[in-house]
Amino acid sequence: MDPLHALQAAWIANVLSPIVGGRPGLICGSSGLGAIAIRYCVMNYGQEYVCYAVVLSGLCQVLFGALRIGKYLRLLPPGITIGMVNALCLLLVALQLRYFKEFPSGSVSPSHAIVMSVEALVAIVICFYMPRFIQLVPSSLVAILVLTVSNWAIQKSTDWDAPTVGIFHSSYTLPSLFEWKTLMAVAPTGLSLSMISLLETMVAINVSDKYTGTDSEQDRVFYGQGVANLASGLMGGMVGSGSAHSSLHGLRVGGVTSTSVFFAGIYMLMAIVFAYPAVAMIPLGATLGVTLYLFLVMIQWAPMVALVLKCVPSSCLVGKPHLLKMRLATPDLFSTFATSIFALCASTYALAGYVAGVFCYVCDPIGHGECQYIFCWIDLS
Repeated sequence: MDPLHALQAAWIANVLSPIVGGRPGLICGSSGLGAIAIRYCVMNYGQEYVCYAVVLSGLCQVLFGALRIGKYLRLLPPGITIGMVNALCLLLVALQLRYFKEFPSGSVSPSHAIVMSVEALVAIVICFYMPRFIQLVPSSLVAILVLTVSNWAIQKSTDWDAPTVGIFHSSYTLPSLFEWKTLMAVAPTGLSLSMISLLETMVAINVSDKYTGTDSEQDRVFYGQGVANLASGLMGGMVGSGSAHSSLHGLRVGGVTSTSVFFAGIYMLMAIVFAYPAVAMIPLGATLGVTLYLFLVMIQWAPMVALVLKCVPSSCLVGKPHLLKMRLATPDLFSTFATSIFALCASTYALAGYVAGVFCYVCDPIGHGECQYIFCWIDLS
């Protein structure tokens, strides 16, 4: 799909959410994990059904906020949320690595694979080490800018051939809305997109609340996000959601009001109108490197460690309180891994994962423990 679809979702969400209903300082963006559910729709039915699915996800979120049931998301066991995040992170990386096999325009040559590997490695190094010296600008943005400018400069003087985002382009016509095929394509994808967007937005809300020491009205945020996704779908965009990293960066530099979020959307719109051709020059290796960086910082390793410690007898951990604290109750571990497995195997990722995780969790509603490791990748310092 053309990157314009993702950019559309970003500016629409940031412009509409503060007006209709949103948390001050909560930056929105195109849902990276939502792209996984969208790929399922595109591969099985076609790109022309995506806009209908995004509209359906927006309607579901509007209904979710209007019924004021957002508070019940806080009752969701942390193990289920962690299992879903882990599964979606693995799927997101798998989708990026497929470009070492083939492009939309054809097969991949060994030289292309080498170039993308080098660019990805440079992007990962910049993303990891730049925040140690400069935190005013997001390291992922700097990595993309550096590699884009370097790639353009080298291509101007040599025969350097690096694949860029410009290889993605698409055109389609909307299918009939009142067909059985449309329902089969839109219903599971739209419901999955709504669950993924709610999950990402909930995480961003929790991060913003912890940083500012305030409590947000979740139902209002979900309602505003739903209206934004509804408009995004009608305008051909992808699904949007709250961004924890972007929101945290904005709060750190003083963007604590809804006005800052609104102008962030305006700046994105100006970038689309005046600088969109530059987006097509971004190397694929840069996007791959940023994705791998996000995978490394978002994946939750604690459940794996807890599973290993669960197999170790308690007598072997005597005198090691730090390891005993990492041991989790069986229902928590089981719900986490069951959610991940179902989300990896099922076609409607979010719905299957949540249903499986909740079922495993309620099998032992009394014996569950406290999951203190949720989203430990977020640095609030």
